Amino acid sequence: MNLGEVIARVLADIAYESPDRAADLVFRKPDSDVIVLGDAALLGRAIENVLRNAVFYTTPAASIEIGLDSPDRDRVCITILDHGPGVPAQALAHLFDPFYRVDDARTRQTGGAGIGLAICRRAVELHNGSVRARNVDPHGLAVVIDLPQVMPKTA
Repeated sequence: MNLGEVIARVLADIAYESPDRAADLVFRKPDSDVIVLGDAALLGRAIENVLRNAVFYTTPAASIEIGLDSPDRDRVCITILDHGPGVPAQALAHLFDPFYRVDDARTRQTGGAGIGLAICRRAVELHNGSVRARNVDPHGLAVVIDLPQVMPKTA
């Protein structure tokens, strides 16, 4: 599948559902197609879960940057960078655990059950990839999804 197209579809859905945030979504895609093997719907869900969290935790007019690049011939990285508050350092190791929520006061009515990022991790792992998060100075959170890349055959 063309990963750029998967990301573009997810972004279009989020922009449609949250038109006031559409201008905040900035997709930096590469000049050429990035091809990975896998299930487009499952990887789309993984990316969507991270992006929806970014939209939820950032204020309007705070950009959410989505980068797609190939650091080498074998891997591809999707980086989702928000300019929200970030998370406490001790929470970073648990963000992708099932039912983990950074803020204990959050409930399903105020922000979810704590399974979106666990679904993301599982979907990425099923594609032989990994996902990690880190805080960004001066504020914000970067989530990086790393996947194996399929290189196009050359003549």
